[in-house]
Amino acid sequence: MFGYGHQPARVLPWIAAILGITIWFAQQIHIHGQFAPTSSVVLTSQDWLDSFPTEPLHPSSPLWRAQMDAWAQTTSGRDYTSFSAFLYALDLFIPLDALGQEKNWAPSAERGGWGDLGHRLRWLVQMAGWVITAIGAAVLTGLIGRRD
Repeated sequence: MFGYGHQPARVLPWIAAILGITIWFAQQIHIHGQFAPTSSVVLTSQDWLDSFPTEPLHPSSPLWRAQMDAWAQTTSGRDYTSFSAFLYALDLFIPLDALGQEKNWAPSAERGGWGDLGHRLRWLVQMAGWVITAIGAAVLTGLIGRRD
């Protein structure tokens, strides 16, 4: 990917592709209402519990999105961190946990196919981020590359 340290810019299309796919995928999961807040305070709040329909939902039900929209209109929903697919993708890929999206939002494996796949694939994005970042740091510091 880095041209054995001689062409470090060769990794940029890889990074763009990984981030682009992750952004698109995260947006699809969000559109289908299959992301959920990860805060235990939110998940046990009455606003969150009241936003659920009275009947259990099928995992592929479009009403998951309605539940998320109903919760977003409550006081706790309006005060919670807004979801951003772009920032979520960056937060997954860059191994620093600095943006807060990954800490505050997660694809729900129980809400349907998009959420289940997103729950599984996020580990691949994180591993790719760790590997590319580590090798990139080694290239930039001269540990890998041309020895003249």
